Amino acid sequence: MKFQKKKFKIVCLLRDPVQRFFSHVKMIIKDKNLDPNIYISKNFESLTHQVNHSLYSKHLSNWLNIIPNNQILFINSNDLRNYKKETCKKIIRFIIDDDNFPFQDSLFIKDEVNVGSEWKLDSKLNIKLQSFFTEDKKIYEETLKSS
Repeated sequence: MKFQKKKFKIVCLLRDPVQRFFSHVKMIIKDKNLDPNIYISKNFESLTHQVNHSLYSKHLSNWLNIIPNNQILFINSNDLRNYKKETCKKIIRFIIDDDNFPFQDSLFIKDEVNVGSEWKLDSKLNIKLQSFFTEDKKIYEETLKSS
Protein backbone atom coordinates (compact mmCIF):
# COMPACT_ATOMS: atom_id res chain seq x y z
CA MET A 1 0.00 0.00 0.00
CA LYS A 2 1.47 3.34 -1.06
CA PHE A 3 0.84 6.73 0.55
CA GLN A 4 -0.97 9.01 -1.85
CA LYS A 5 -0.98 12.36 -0.07
CA LYS A 6 0.92 14.86 -2.20
CA LYS A 7 2.05 16.92 0.79
CA PHE A 8 3.61 13.96 2.53
CA LYS A 9 7.40 14.22 2.16
CA ILE A 10 10.41 12.62 3.79
CA VAL A 11 13.98 13.84 3.82
CA CYS A 12 16.35 10.96 4.41
CA LEU A 13 19.96 11.66 5.29
CA LEU A 14 22.17 8.80 4.09
CA ARG A 15 25.60 8.05 5.45
CA ASP A 16 28.18 5.60 4.16
CA PRO A 17 27.23 2.27 5.83
CA VAL A 18 30.75 1.61 7.14
CA GLN A 19 31.03 5.09 8.63
CA ARG A 20 27.51 4.79 10.05
CA PHE A 21 28.41 1.48 11.73
CA PHE A 22 31.71 2.82 13.07
CA SER A 23 30.02 5.91 14.48
CA HIS A 24 27.34 3.82 16.15
CA VAL A 25 29.95 1.63 17.83
CA LYS A 26 31.91 4.69 18.99
CA MET A 27 28.77 6.02 20.66
CA ILE A 28 28.06 2.82 22.58
CA ILE A 29 31.60 2.51 23.95
CA LYS A 30 32.48 6.20 24.45
CA ASP A 31 32.24 6.02 28.25
CA LYS A 32 34.28 2.81 28.48
CA ASN A 33 37.55 4.41 27.29
CA LEU A 34 38.05 1.68 24.68
CA ASP A 35 39.51 1.93 21.19
CA PRO A 36 36.55 1.28 18.84
CA ASN A 37 38.82 -0.38 16.26
CA ILE A 38 39.95 -2.99 18.78
CA TYR A 39 36.44 -3.34 20.18
CA ILE A 40 34.94 -4.00 16.73
CA SER A 41 37.69 -6.44 15.78
CA LYS A 42 37.17 -8.50 18.93
CA ASN A 43 33.36 -8.24 19.11
CA PHE A 44 32.13 -7.98 15.52
CA GLU A 45 29.90 -11.06 15.69
CA SER A 46 28.11 -9.70 18.76
CA LEU A 47 27.35 -6.32 17.16
CA THR A 48 24.30 -7.44 15.16
CA HIS A 49 22.16 -4.56 16.43
CA GLN A 50 24.70 -1.99 15.21
CA VAL A 51 25.17 -3.86 11.93
CA ASN A 52 21.42 -3.97 11.31
CA HIS A 53 21.16 -0.20 11.81
CA SER A 54 23.70 0.26 9.03
CA LEU A 55 22.02 -1.98 6.45
CA TYR A 56 20.39 0.20 3.84
CA SER A 57 19.27 -2.84 1.89
CA LYS A 58 16.71 -3.53 4.60
CA HIS A 59 15.66 0.01 5.47
CA LEU A 60 15.44 1.55 2.02
CA SER A 61 13.59 -1.35 0.43
CA ASN A 62 10.95 -1.14 3.17
CA TRP A 63 10.54 2.61 2.75
CA LEU A 64 10.46 2.54 -1.03
CA ASN A 65 7.77 -0.15 -0.98
CA ILE A 66 5.31 2.17 0.73
CA ILE A 67 6.37 5.71 -0.19
CA PRO A 68 6.57 6.98 -3.79
CA ASN A 69 10.06 8.06 -4.88
CA ASN A 70 8.94 11.61 -5.59
CA GLN A 71 7.99 12.03 -1.93
CA ILE A 72 11.44 11.13 -0.58
CA LEU A 73 14.59 13.18 -0.91
CA PHE A 74 17.82 11.37 -0.18
CA ILE A 75 20.66 13.57 1.01
CA ASN A 76 24.28 12.54 1.33
CA SER A 77 25.53 13.28 4.86
CA ASN A 78 28.83 14.49 3.41
CA ASP A 79 26.96 17.09 1.35
CA LEU A 80 25.20 18.36 4.44
CA ARG A 81 28.50 18.52 6.32
CA ASN A 82 30.51 20.14 3.51
CA TYR A 83 27.87 22.19 1.66
CA LYS A 84 25.39 23.11 4.37
CA LYS A 85 23.79 26.13 2.75
CA GLU A 86 23.31 24.51 -0.68
CA THR A 87 22.04 21.28 0.84
CA CYS A 88 19.60 23.10 3.13
CA LYS A 89 18.28 25.01 0.12
CA LYS A 90 17.76 21.73 -1.72
CA ILE A 91 15.84 20.32 1.24
CA ILE A 92 13.63 23.40 1.62
CA ARG A 93 12.88 23.51 -2.11
CA PHE A 94 11.90 19.85 -2.00
CA ILE A 95 9.63 20.33 1.00
CA ILE A 96 7.84 23.40 -0.34
CA ASP A 97 7.93 22.06 -3.92
CA ASP A 98 9.32 25.24 -5.42
CA ASP A 99 12.58 25.20 -7.40
CA ASN A 100 12.52 28.99 -7.67
CA PHE A 101 12.01 29.87 -4.03
CA PRO A 102 14.14 32.95 -3.25
CA PHE A 103 16.57 32.59 -0.36
CA GLN A 104 18.27 35.29 1.63
CA ASP A 105 21.76 34.12 2.49
CA SER A 106 21.60 36.11 5.73
CA LEU A 107 19.00 33.60 7.01
CA PHE A 108 21.54 30.78 7.03
CA ILE A 109 23.79 30.22 9.99
CA LYS A 110 27.46 30.47 9.15
CA ASP A 111 29.08 27.06 8.71
CA GLU A 112 31.11 25.92 11.66
CA VAL A 113 34.04 23.54 11.41
CA ASN A 114 33.12 19.97 12.33
CA VAL A 115 35.58 18.73 14.89
CA GLY A 116 34.67 15.05 14.65
CA SER A 117 35.95 12.25 16.79
CA GLU A 118 39.50 11.54 17.85
CA TRP A 119 38.97 7.94 16.76
CA LYS A 120 39.43 7.14 13.08
CA LEU A 121 38.70 3.86 11.36
CA ASP A 122 41.77 1.61 11.17
CA SER A 123 42.74 0.81 7.55
CA LYS A 124 42.72 -3.01 8.01
CA LEU A 125 39.37 -2.91 9.76
CA ASN A 126 38.08 -0.53 7.09
CA ILE A 127 38.90 -3.09 4.38
CA LYS A 128 37.09 -5.82 6.34
CA LEU A 129 34.02 -3.63 6.89
CA GLN A 130 33.98 -2.39 3.28
CA SER A 131 33.81 -6.03 2.20
CA PHE A 132 31.11 -6.86 4.72
CA PHE A 133 28.92 -3.91 3.71
CA THR A 134 29.45 -4.28 -0.08
CA GLU A 135 25.76 -4.69 -0.95
CA ASP A 136 24.69 -1.83 1.28
CA LYS A 137 27.39 0.49 -0.05
CA LYS A 138 26.11 -0.24 -3.55
CA ILE A 139 22.51 0.53 -2.54
CA TYR A 140 23.68 3.67 -0.71
CA GLU A 141 25.50 4.95 -3.80
CA GLU A 142 22.71 4.01 -6.23
CA THR A 143 20.08 5.66 -4.05
CA LEU A 144 22.05 8.91 -3.88
CA LYS A 145 22.57 8.89 -7.66
CA SER A 146 18.84 8.49 -8.28
CA SER A 147 17.88 11.35 -5.95
